[in-house]
Amino acid sequence: MRELGVLAQTLPDLQQTARDGIVTLQGYLVQITNTAPEGVRPLLTNTVLRFFSDGTAVMDGLTARFGGAVGSILSAVPDSVESTR
Repeated sequence: MRELGVLAQTLPDLQQTARDGIVTLQGYLVQITNTAPEGVRPLLTNTVLRFFSDGTAVMDGLTARFGGAVGSILSAVPDSVESTR
């Protein structure tokens, strides 16, 4: 159970690290779309932005559900690990 507690504490840091990487990748891909021919540039840029917007929403939803599940498990389990010492 202690491992679940550690995981629950680490989850926000993992989420932020993943988000930082996604933002960096998004910026890089938008820069690449700026080198595309003028006629297709807006379409490519919007596609990249939409893709990352949808991906971020999915990541937020999964993180919230996982965090909620870990919290529920930890609150339902008695402190048996602490009491056995």
